[in-house]
Amino acid sequence: MERSQKMLTGRPEFTYGEIEFPHFISLLNFASVKPGAVFWDLGCGTGKAMMCAAFSECKFSKICGVELLDGLYSLCAKSIERFQSMVGPNNSFEFKLVHGDMTEIDWSDADLIYTSSICFPENVK
Repeated sequence: MERSQKMLTGRPEFTYGEIEFPHFISLLNFASVKPGAVFWDLGCGTGKAMMCAAFSECKFSKICGVELLDGLYSLCAKSIERFQSMVGPNNSFEFKLVHGDMTEIDWSDADLIYTSSICFPENVK
């Protein structure tokens, strides 16, 4: 519905893809990032990759996501709230969630970037 309202239907880059927790957390742990690294998920959807980053062995200082669609952004914000209420002040990183377009925000502080671009528009092929 929201994709229709924002006239995004038929645009392949807005095809929704999702990670599977066990595989993605293994991938993060394999990445060998330095302590204090910053993780960004571009097009974070509901925030599953961000939650994996939070539960991973990586010692991220910041876990960030950006999402354009209102509904997915809201679900991600709720996931972060739930995580923080479960863990309390004991986590050693901060969450940052941006409601906007990944092409229009600054994510230059990223050490590790994830984006699920499973479909590309014609001009990228």
